[in-house]
Amino acid sequence: MKAGKNVFQLFGIIRSNSRDIFRKGKFMTEHNLGKWHHVFDGHGKTFTINGKKVAVFNIEGKLFAFDDECPHLAGSLGSGKLEGKLVTCPNHDWQFDVTNGECVSLDLCDDGSYVETYPVKIENDEIILSLP
Repeated sequence: MKAGKNVFQLFGIIRSNSRDIFRKGKFMTEHNLGKWHHVFDGHGKTFTINGKKVAVFNIEGKLFAFDDECPHLAGSLGSGKLEGKLVTCPNHDWQFDVTNGECVSLDLCDDGSYVETYPVKIENDEIILSLP
């Protein structure tokens, strides 16, 4: 089979204006979320991509992204308070490390609780988020 459209149909990938790439053993699609300065330093912002909510955080010009939904009671982590590299869920104060998605509130979190992280970068002043 020739590489091209047929390969993407084989894997069930719908091509759009986004770029399809292969990372960490799975296909990822890059999505342009707009200008990076719309996510203010020291804050988070929630984006919805094809029905999936993702929280993006800006810490001193470096972006981090993970699932917006807290695994405890589905609070929006993108609207949580960011202190350093920790974001606090607005519902019940679970804290997550935005760099790796790990829940760090040992007295509150279930063992091994985390939120899925996603690659995010700044390219030509635009936020580029990769999702499976």
